[in-house]
Amino acid sequence: MKPNGVEKKTIVEPDDFLERFMEKPQKVLAKAFNYHKGLSCPYHQHIPIQFLYASEGVMKVTTVTGLWVIPNHPAVWIPSNTLHKIEAVGVLAMRNAYFKPDFFPNSLPNVALYLSPLY
Repeated sequence: MKPNGVEKKTIVEPDDFLERFMEKPQKVLAKAFNYHKGLSCPYHQHIPIQFLYASEGVMKVTTVTGLWVIPNHPAVWIPSNTLHKIEAVGVLAMRNAYFKPDFFPNSLPNVALYLSPLY
C-alpha cells in the first residue's frame, strides 16, 4: 500500500527522458525530482550536460574525480558523459537543467564543478 499516495522506492531507475530530449531540436531541458531520504540514482552517464542543485534538502553527488555534499542552493555542473551518482541525504527537492553539448563553447571545463549558492 502507498502511504499518503506516495510510492516508496529505494533506487531511481533512469528512464529514457534524456534520449527523447536528444532527439528534439530544443537545446535545454528543465526537470525536477523529489526524493525521500536514502533514495539514490545509481552510477550513470548521459550526453547532456547537467546543472543541478537542491532547492530543499541535501544531496551527495559522486563522480570518479570527487564527492560533493550539496546543501540547498549551491549547484554542481556535470559535463557530458561524466559517470556520476546522486544520493538524497534527507528529503530532497532537486532541480536540473540539461543542456545539449553544442549549447556551450568548447572552452568549458571537463570536470564536475561545485558552484556558489544560487540566491
